[in-house]
Amino acid sequence: AALDRCRGAAALTRAGERSCREPPPVPANFSAILTARREASPPPTADGDGHSSAYDDRRRLLFAADEDFCKTSGPGIEKGFGYLRIYDYSQPAQPVQIGEYRTPNSRGTDDQAAGDYTIHNPFLVGTDLYISWYTDGVRVVDVSTPRSPTEVAYFVPPAGQNPVKPSQRFVLTNTTQVWGVVVDPATGLVYASDMNTGLWIVRRIR
Repeated sequence: AALDRCRGAAALTRAGERSCREPPPVPANFSAILTARREASPPPTADGDGHSSAYDDRRRLLFAADEDFCKTSGPGIEKGFGYLRIYDYSQPAQPVQIGEYRTPNSRGTDDQAAGDYTIHNPFLVGTDLYISWYTDGVRVVDVSTPRSPTEVAYFVPPAGQNPVKPSQRFVLTNTTQVWGVVVDPATGLVYASDMNTGLWIVRRIR
C-alpha cells in the first residue's frame, strides 16, 4: 500500500538519520576533507523534518527549513506545518537555536484553504532570506536580527491547474506550489518555480 504524506515523510527522515550515521564510501578519484558533523538539536517536541538550509559564513548562522506536511502529528509533537529555524553556529560543537519564523498559515492545524503551508528552501541574500513556501508562495524575511526575524515582502502566484498528466505524487494540482526560489544579485530578479504554473520572474519593489 502507498504511504500517506506524513508516514512517507517520517520514513524518509528515519532513512536520512541512518545514512548520516553511516557516511557513504569516498570514490577512489576523490579525497575526503570532512566526514564528521555536528547536528543542531531541535526541541524534543519537533517533528524532525529538516530538509534544506542556508548558511551565513560571516555571522555563523544556519537557517534551517523543516519541511513538515504533518500538521497534526502525534502526542507530544508540535502541531502545524514546517517552518524556519535559526541556529547560532559561533561554537560549532554546540549549535543553539536562537530564532524561528512561521507564516500565519503555517501555524494552523486545520485545512488552511486546503493548501501546503510548509517551508521548502531558503536562499540568503545579505540579511534577507528568500524562502519558497509552497502554497504561501515566496516569503522574504529580514534576518538582520536573527532572534526576531521579520517578514518584509512576499509573492504568491495565483493558483492554476497543472497541465502535465498524470500529476506528480503528493502534489496539490489546484493550488499554489512554490518549490524553489533563487535571486540574481546583479539584477535583483527573483526566480520562483511553481510545480503547477511554472516559472515566475518577479522584481522586489520594496
